[in-house]
Amino acid sequence: MNELLRRMMMIMIAPDGGADGGGALSPEGNPAPAGDTAPADPTGTPPSGSEGSEGAPAGDAKPNEGSTKPELPKYASQLSPEKRESEDYQKYVYKHQKLDDIADDYVELSKKLERSLQVPGKDADEKDIKAFLSKLGVPEKAEEYDLEVKGIDPDALPKDMADRFRKDFHDAGLTKTQAQKMYHVLARNYLQGMATLQNQQKQAAQTFDARLAAALDKTYEVKSERDDAMKETANLFKQHMQRTGLGKLYKDSGLIYNTEFVLKIAAEEKARGGRSLVHGTPNGKGEDSMGEFGTSYSDEFQKAYGK
Repeated sequence: MNELLRRMMMIMIAPDGGADGGGALSPEGNPAPAGDTAPADPTGTPPSGSEGSEGAPAGDAKPNEGSTKPELPKYASQLSPEKRESEDYQKYVYKHQKLDDIADDYVELSKKLERSLQVPGKDADEKDIKAFLSKLGVPEKAEEYDLEVKGIDPDALPKDMADRFRKDFHDAGLTKTQAQKMYHVLARNYLQGMATLQNQQKQAAQTFDARLAAALDKTYEVKSERDDAMKETANLFKQHMQRTGLGKLYKDSGLIYNTEFVLKIAAEEKARGGRSLVHGTPNGKGEDSMGEFGTSYSDEFQKAYGK
């Protein structure tokens, strides 16, 4: 019993590695000599960490195995440590494994930059801005815009229309192609608008008598009196246009067919002492007179307000 206790105590206090006589015990229970190793595995399997029969020493691994970073090319050793480990270099530089690849990529990128357009910054001067606009296709002068509209009669457009829009296009920085397309849209919309206006004026002219009669209906309930009032209104309005020369403006604007406007102008002309329509037999010929101006009204006035 004392012998067994002694052996257990020796095992507990023996240092690792078996130094000073400590360590494993011999089959007889005595400490193994210093330097002795553990008995070999009867299966012949090499201990963990030792060199096996098929590969490299334990602990060796393939470079970058399990890493998400690209393999560093050889030229990376020439870069400064902070750049060599930067994310930008990892992302953009190391995808090229050879210097030739980097040089080719740089040349191609430089060519693209030469063909690209860079918007002038806050510090750009007038020269930089003009160079940028020139690359875009903006002419140096407004007169250089060649504005033509295919399929549209140029005489149908105002003579100064192209000149006015040239300046606007140049101030807006439009290219020649953009200006041409924009002018075509504007010219087409202008003609469509004029056609709509002409149709509206035609309809207004056709309904003018009925609308004027309706406007006078409450004042003159008797038809004969209402007809005389309509003739008086027409004559006074003609006198006003003859006196002021505003007939074309009234017609172009459509005011000539606005019953409210015509009635107010006629009232104002009458207040100035204008003559109303007078039926008579001037020169004893039994012809109707159109007032103090006789029959000297223009064809447009006669068509609009003639008998």
